[in-house]
Amino acid sequence: MASEFLVDGQQGGRRAAQLLNSRVLEYIGRPSIRVMASVYCNKHGLRTTLGLAKVCTAQQFDDFWDGFQATGLFCLIDVGATKEGADAKIRGR
Repeated sequence: MASEFLVDGQQGGRRAAQLLNSRVLEYIGRPSIRVMASVYCNKHGLRTTLGLAKVCTAQQFDDFWDGFQATGLFCLIDVGATKEGADAKIRGR
């Protein structure tokens, strides 16, 4: 379950990134390539929502993303709270 990764903080983030990496490589059948993943989200909003739902603490959430980004070419891009934030970031505006 995804909440287990979040609750485990940095270790959970590293495990999630490693699992994503291995599943992508398994799916495409080319183990010699490098996988890059960018996650676009409203970081503050997601942190708040997960905290209110008692999925994880704010610290666990932040630690999870630190661990996720420490693995290879994976990153979190905070798009802010606007509705078009992700589109603007992807388009470079």
